[in-house]
Amino acid sequence: MAQNVIKKDHIRTISTLIAVVTSMPFIGGIAGGIYVWLSPNVMLASVIALRSMVLFNLPGIAVLSICLFRKRWFCNMLCPTGWCCHQVSKTAHRHRPDRIPVHTGKIIVLFTIASAIFGYPLLLWIDPLVIFSSFFTVFQFKEISIPMIVLLSILPVILFSQWLLPHSWCNKVCPLGGMQEILWGFRSMVGSTLYPERHKSATSQPDDLSVSIDLTVSERKNAQKFTRRELLASFSGLVAGGLLSATEVEPNQTMRPPASLASPQFETICLRCGNCVRACPTHIIKRNTCPTNWYAWMTPRIDFTESYCLSDCTICGTVCPSGAISPFTVPAKKILPIGKALIDVENCLLQIPEECNQCKNVCTYDAIKMTAIYDTKVLPLVDEVRCVGCGACAQICPNEIIQIRNLIKTS
Repeated sequence: MAQNVIKKDHIRTISTLIAVVTSMPFIGGIAGGIYVWLSPNVMLASVIALRSMVLFNLPGIAVLSICLFRKRWFCNMLCPTGWCCHQVSKTAHRHRPDRIPVHTGKIIVLFTIASAIFGYPLLLWIDPLVIFSSFFTVFQFKEISIPMIVLLSILPVILFSQWLLPHSWCNKVCPLGGMQEILWGFRSMVGSTLYPERHKSATSQPDDLSVSIDLTVSERKNAQKFTRRELLASFSGLVAGGLLSATEVEPNQTMRPPASLASPQFETICLRCGNCVRACPTHIIKRNTCPTNWYAWMTPRIDFTESYCLSDCTICGTVCPSGAISPFTVPAKKILPIGKALIDVENCLLQIPEECNQCKNVCTYDAIKMTAIYDTKVLPLVDEVRCVGCGACAQICPNEIIQIRNLIKTS
């Protein structure tokens, strides 16, 4: 028993170290923030909300399947947030009684899954893997802002609460733990129906858990059925998702990565995990810290100040675990605009006249044509159908007269 617990502690420690490394800003590509893909909570809410599934959903499906047969397996073996909470809980001067009578995690996950039916998985950002991954993206900020402070404080607040109420996050608050409890309760209910004698003997044995999850007899019984609070949470999620889907919200004015969902679904499904920010090879995906758009805080935005969007890059759609940015191919990128280029031809070098065709040459979408105006001047004109607003022309223009204007998307 002791050796088994030690092995689990070692596995969780190694898992936490891997999660820290892969959450760092210098880890780009598919490996960046890969732990978020392990969350069955994120996977299930995303699949329900978008009615679609991608290859990277398979890790979440695998974890969900294992948790049906091994109680809170992810908490015991892999969860980095749970490991941190467990270490802080051990430092508490004395064990304080659990003052959270309701399993809030179950309520959160049921509310989120129910609202996802209408395409708006509310509270999905509370997932512990999302919180853990988002914490390390703050190192990418160059300026201090209120959204950055809020994002930076979530994980420390959770850890501090574990010093006041040891193990309360894992036992009662964590939605990922709540989902695993629901899965285990469902399995127990099915098992007790099909194999009553086997179920009785199995539940009489103590649970082999390395985290502190002490369930009373009444709590074990409640784990096998929905309480009134949980039914109310599910109904509230349905109502909230339905109201949000029927409400017109002013769309976010910032430019987003290609294949992004429309407002307000984008802001709801986006986890603020920072995977796309980490993965972008040209670093044009930034965090939205505009104080006026509070509902879009920390969502990704496009900033062409330093670079542009590569025509053969699809990484942002690949690494997005929630589906806020849909996976797309290089050919599909030709019809997935970020914005549209706007050329101030009055200040173009060709008006001097001075020979220049750099914007035309750099455009891989063949969206800029040198067109004769009044049969005397040849000036660059943008083909609005072909232009996707990649920003390459704006970066190379020597006179800096090209801007990428936003395309406002609405549901």
